[in-house]
Amino acid sequence: MAQKETSSKSRRWLGLSGAAVLVANLVLTGTTIAFQQEGEVNHALGIEGSDASYGGTEFSADGTLSDASYAKYIEAAYQFCEQEEEEGSVLLYNRNNALPLSESERNVTVFGRGSIDPVFRSTAGGSSTNPDYQKTPVDALQDAGFNVNQTVLDAYASAAAPKERSVSSVGEYDPALFTGSVTDSFASYGDVAFVTLSRFATEGNDLAMVNDEGKRMLELDDNEKAIFQKIKDSGKFKKTVVLLNSVFAMEMDWLDEYNVDAGLWVGNPGFYGMPGAIRVVTGEVNPSGHSADTFVYDLTAAPYFNNIGDFAYTNADSVGYTVASQAGGDAKLVPPHFVNYVEGIYVGYKFYETAAAEGLIDYDKTVQYPFGHGLSYTTFTQQIDSPSPTPAVWPVRTPCRSTSTRRTPMAALRRLPPTSSPSARPTPLSRALPRP
Repeated sequence: MAQKETSSKSRRWLGLSGAAVLVANLVLTGTTIAFQQEGEVNHALGIEGSDASYGGTEFSADGTLSDASYAKYIEAAYQFCEQEEEEGSVLLYNRNNALPLSESERNVTVFGRGSIDPVFRSTAGGSSTNPDYQKTPVDALQDAGFNVNQTVLDAYASAAAPKERSVSSVGEYDPALFTGSVTDSFASYGDVAFVTLSRFATEGNDLAMVNDEGKRMLELDDNEKAIFQKIKDSGKFKKTVVLLNSVFAMEMDWLDEYNVDAGLWVGNPGFYGMPGAIRVVTGEVNPSGHSADTFVYDLTAAPYFNNIGDFAYTNADSVGYTVASQAGGDAKLVPPHFVNYVEGIYVGYKFYETAAAEGLIDYDKTVQYPFGHGLSYTTFTQQIDSPSPTPAVWPVRTPCRSTSTRRTPMAALRRLPPTSSPSARPTPLSRALPRP
């Protein structure tokens, strides 16, 4: 009997404890949301005035958005988008300090669909935008005072529409648009050839490994190769600069083949961010971005290349699910899918650095740009004050001073590898010092 009473009491306490935890979580969550949405809550309750916030007190002292404060709010949003590109663009390659461009290098020609029709973002989520305010690379160059070859722009405008850009198609224009009269215009705008390379993918629609023509989507498309060859053969351009408009780490073993002078990874800049990337090109802003992936010369040699993909079980329809078509078509059965992660923990730089240490690969011949790579215009002086790092002496004190007059985000200072040996490519951040 006593045992039953004890069991009953235990269940009651367990139930009360569970209820208390639930109530506590609800209160905590509600309080967090209330603070996050303070302005909206105040507005709904009619609490206005200087002590209330709605839309951000940094833009409005009285808690409301007037025409003037709204304009300030929108301008701040534009500036934030540009700042993201200023600080996030990664200078991958800069032969003979081709960048930043001097003030005399302002007559330029743009190439590639991405120059006039870039991939601003993926199509997953987000609101629509006013096309009048979007900034393409051409827009950003012109806003920065560049004279952009109008003959080439007119040729793109009058050319036949390219193939639709998709996860399996680059959608680049046919290079036949570069007729004799178009190439004759190169000489007057030969300071720089800007080539924008774009790749597209989105949520639920991964980039294809191979397109319909059998080309890998992260290597140069044939039309892109033709663009570079046209630039090289013309002999009219002093510099060739690539803007990599892609979130993907592409194969870029062709830089020397086409005499490319610089490569800037701008990712998907959003609708308004491109002016920030062009400020990096002109040197108004020092590049401080670092790659979040490893660039390799040949992706087919990567350990994951043959393991990624869209693999479906062929004998498990009974446990599949049916999904309606968003395009209005018939619903279809989706069987279970799988991916076999055979590389385990050795993903990305973990594989390449481990394989190099164990003699499996030649690191310099395999990896083009390591994880954490990012060049800078800024020069530094540095010295190691404390002894060489050992398991017993860690961390190392390494004072670092910027000797540049350019605007340099702190990220460039924080992430400088403490190495005294000059190199055309910085030491990978994860290999900069031995770990205890």
